[in-house]
Amino acid sequence: MKKLRYAGLSLAVALAVAGCNAGFGTKDSNSQNAPEQKVSASKVTPLAWDKTQPFASFNASQAEQQQQVNYVLQNAQRLELEKLYIAANTAFKLERLEDAGLLFYAAILRTESDIDKYPPAGKGEASPVPYLNFLAVNSAARIDQALSFNPDQYDAVLKRFSAWNCQAPSDYKPSWEYSAVNPNAESCEVIKRKRVVPMQRLAKLFTNPEYRANVEKLRDYLMLDQQQQMQEQAIATRNQRLQSMLDYEKQQNTPGIAAALLRSQQQDGQETKQ
Repeated sequence: MKKLRYAGLSLAVALAVAGCNAGFGTKDSNSQNAPEQKVSASKVTPLAWDKTQPFASFNASQAEQQQQVNYVLQNAQRLELEKLYIAANTAFKLERLEDAGLLFYAAILRTESDIDKYPPAGKGEASPVPYLNFLAVNSAARIDQALSFNPDQYDAVLKRFSAWNCQAPSDYKPSWEYSAVNPNAESCEVIKRKRVVPMQRLAKLFTNPEYRANVEKLRDYLMLDQQQQMQEQAIATRNQRLQSMLDYEKQQNTPGIAAALLRSQQQDGQETKQ
């Protein structure tokens, strides 16, 4: 029997490419290295990374990475969106979960917005879409999971993301070649408002004390190794908590963490049969 895994809430991963005047600021409760003053580009180590790595971070020392993350946070609407994913991964590795989540959701939003507004000229391997999907899925697997099981930080990310002015400057250009700007593309603010709605629904689930407590206990369960997860008492307790959460999600008509976990179980079962 496989270890129960959490595949990430579909509300985040589904925003990957399947079919504003100010930056974020740099406040993060997990970081002691996020100054409010503007970070000068001339003082930031070049934003480079290994594109073959699934959860790549910037190639720099930890001190340099702190500054790189701060710089991207302050310029998230004007930098190439690939750098937002890498900055999110870097922030996560630096234990700046709130900043990581903010950058991750910004990257997802910018992916949808930029692909629509600047249709890539390249096809197949020449298209940016496969790599953007690669970045989105691998970032979601770590960052989305961590946020979903930390309600306080999820709420903080949602508030900062909702308030973010995502509008790119007039001279912005994506990292790929495109034939022409799509005049009918939805603005990033319109897309953001649509994406914030399901995030708010999940945040509302967290306001229920019993649901919130079950989430935190499940977080502890998922951190166990496979042998511990498969113990009879652990499974019974897990199932009881999952059922309680699922009942509340159905009552609120809001698919949440329990639905995502059960969906992951079903997918694992299908893979095993195949």
